[in-house]
Parts: sequence; C-alpha cells; structure tokens
Amino acid sequence: DLYKHVVGVVHTNYQVYLEELGYAGLMSSATIRDSLFSTFTSMVCSAYCDVTIKLSSAGMSLPNEVLYNVHGVRQEFFDIARRSNAVRPRWLRGTDTAFT
Repeated sequence: DLYKHVVGVVHTNYQVYLEELGYAGLMSSATIRDSLFSTFTSMVCSAYCDVTIKLSSAGMSLPNEVLYNVHGVRQEFFDIARRSNAVRPRWLRGTDTAFT
C-alpha cells in the first residue's frame, strides 16, 4: 500500500556470482542452488514488482519482465555518486576507488 507502482531492475549475472562464491554441502549442487535461486527470485519479483526490467536477454525468465538493454552509464550518475555516500552500495561507502 505504500507504493503504487514498483519497478525492479535485474542484473543478469547473479547466477554466475553464486557459482563463484564456492558452497559446501547441499548448496554445492548447481542444480539445487539454481533451482532455489530461480524460485526465490521469481517469488520476490512476483510479490513486490509490478514490472521487472532485465538489462539483457541472458538469464532466467521473470514475472512481468521487460527487456531493456543498457549499454553504459551516463556521467551524471557517477557525478551524483561522488557527491554522496548515500547512493553507494554499503560495501563501497568510504572508498574513493570505485568512482575514479
């Protein structure tokens, strides 16, 4: 009820990132890990996003998806990021190397 229209933006390399983390036990099985990941992602997108924008056609299909290829980032976004730590991901806050 708080938001009338929610747009989710999905990067396409999440599954690749998961593979690189190196899991042990049950999660070391790519079949189980990918199944859990795709189920959870689909449920979250379906429950919380009116539209899900995919940045490329790679990756899994998602509920209410729209393909919108993005080829680069405008300089204005980097300028805003330099001025404010609030727009940086938590793991980048306090560093200057990410935007130089």
